[in-house]
Amino acid sequence: MTSKYTFANLLNGETNGKMSLDTFMDYLKKEHAEENLEFWLEAVKYREEASKYFQCQSLWIKKSDENNRCSYQMTPLSQFSPSLPEKVEMSSEVKEKFEASLENILKNYVVPGSDKEIGVPSSIGKKLIEEVRVKKNFNPDILKQSMDVAYENMKNNSFLSYTKAMK
Repeated sequence: MTSKYTFANLLNGETNGKMSLDTFMDYLKKEHAEENLEFWLEAVKYREEASKYFQCQSLWIKKSDENNRCSYQMTPLSQFSPSLPEKVEMSSEVKEKFEASLENILKNYVVPGSDKEIGVPSSIGKKLIEEVRVKKNFNPDILKQSMDVAYENMKNNSFLSYTKAMK
């Protein structure tokens, strides 16, 4: 485990002790601000499962410095193309599973007024809802814009207050 406490390292589970992903979630729950992290974790889980069936791009660009320490940078949105073809043929059962997973993510985090609505701009939320419900696009890269918003919200707000509270 690395001792470098960056937000990306935290999300990747590369930190431990009082600066672990679990303590970050506990902190967010006490602050009633856990929806962005919950969304992020569900989206990552979906991406991991769906990447077996879709060509999808990496969320992270891994960088190493001169001392061989690793850090991560979010892959720029401009490099994403969420309409990449499926890698393998999917059964209707698998498609239904992906549709149900994405619908759950939409209902919980994206649809306006949802219980754990994350603060994505309406244009991003509407586009995601259209991709899933109208176009039946289940490629995990359609989540990228919403994940970027959640990531930036957590990094610029929650993570800063968390690191101050943990000192």
